[in-house]
Amino acid sequence: MHNSLFFGILAFALFSCMGKAEKQKEAENKNSYDLSKPQKVYELSKELKEISGIEYMPDNSIACIQDEDGEIFIYNLSTSQIDRSIPFAEKGDYEEIAKVGEDFFVLRSDGTVFHKQPNQTKTYDTPLSDKDDTESLCFDKYNDRLIIGSKKGHKSFYAFSLENFSLAKAPLFSINDKKFNPTAVEIHPQTQEFYVLSKERIFIFSKEGTLKEQLDLDPSLFSQAEGISFKEDGTLFISNEANDAKATILEFNYHSYGH
Repeated sequence: MHNSLFFGILAFALFSCMGKAEKQKEAENKNSYDLSKPQKVYELSKELKEISGIEYMPDNSIACIQDEDGEIFIYNLSTSQIDRSIPFAEKGDYEEIAKVGEDFFVLRSDGTVFHKQPNQTKTYDTPLSDKDDTESLCFDKYNDRLIIGSKKGHKSFYAFSLENFSLAKAPLFSINDKKFNPTAVEIHPQTQEFYVLSKERIFIFSKEGTLKEQLDLDPSLFSQAEGISFKEDGTLFISNEANDAKATILEFNYHSYGH
């Protein structure tokens, strides 16, 4: 009888562990975002038909740039309207935007960084050029630096110091994949992972720069995905340039499966 009781307890413990392991595995296999079901879709006006970069701001607005005008457009998510625009430079091929305190940083496709302060704009040259086609920029608040990524060449991501406004020589990480055409990068506020937006999918890298996961983009929703940003709670925003339809910003809820 004692043996039966012992084996019964052992079997119960074993099945309990197996059940927990299966649930953990199931959770890890779930994506944090269902990119086929946006919570909201914001249709943008013609001023933003060439939207190329976005940055969420805590007042429920998004700072946007488009790749023709040297202006920052503040888009109000509550009213679905542009509240104001902030000129920072002449016309050019501007690709991404980041906000640090009260300042904005804008990346041009030739690697030049524009620093929009309240009363002036400074420019910083980098070793990158139009051959690198720099399209990715974000603020890494955990290390007080910007991250700049190239779409061509080695498709690498570099740290840009906010102390001396210079680019590190060695990349943080690179990836040699024909399907990897990075148009934007952002750091997830909950996991600190790098989310790199590409033409057909999102590539998720660890804090150390190791590729962990890929999320496919539905072409019916993402005609030309160009910008990515997060709320602090993990809510995800992705912007699309206008092709045959209007330019859009899509909002997705965050589910912390496996984290």
